[in-house]
Amino acid sequence: MSQALKSFDLSSELLESEQEYSHLRMSGTFLGASPVSNVQISDSTLEKADLSATKLPKLRAIDSTVTQSSLVGTNLSESSLNATTFTNCRLTGTIFSNALLDGCTFKDCAINMGLFRFSSLKKVKFIGCNLQSSDFFEAKLKEVSFEACNLEQADFSRVIGTKVDFRKSNIGSIRGISGLKGAIISSDQLISLAQSLAYEIGIIVQDD
Repeated sequence: MSQALKSFDLSSELLESEQEYSHLRMSGTFLGASPVSNVQISDSTLEKADLSATKLPKLRAIDSTVTQSSLVGTNLSESSLNATTFTNCRLTGTIFSNALLDGCTFKDCAINMGLFRFSSLKKVKFIGCNLQSSDFFEAKLKEVSFEACNLEQADFSRVIGTKVDFRKSNIGSIRGISGLKGAIISSDQLISLAQSLAYEIGIIVQDD
């Protein structure tokens, strides 16, 4: 982003559907109640912005950063996020269903109960994130890594994964364990998965 960024106050300037926004520094609280679709944001930053519960389906974000912002319950379904980084953001219950994420990074974010159902993730990194009870049902994951993340009760049912790395993350109570086929885990994680594996294939563990 060599070009200077122009300030954009979400509290007073409205995002509009079918519009392109580039080289902006966005902040403030988005006050729009109606869905805003097919917006493109490129080479921009969102810093200390609040877009909670906002409906932004089919958003296109390219080469942008989102820092210390809240997107709790935000609808980003069918969005396309490319080379976009989220740092220290609140994304609880954010909807990424049917979205395409390519080359994105999530660092120190709360994404618990995040919905990634039917989404496609390629070369995505989750670092130090809380993904507890997140839902990846039937998602396609390629070269995705989870480093030092909490994945308790996360659902990976019917996931198609290639080179998915779970090492150093908490996956002991993960659901849909069959969706981990081909994933990379550590020997310690294999032991912690024993209970989930037994439950999924119908093994009854009973001590006398």
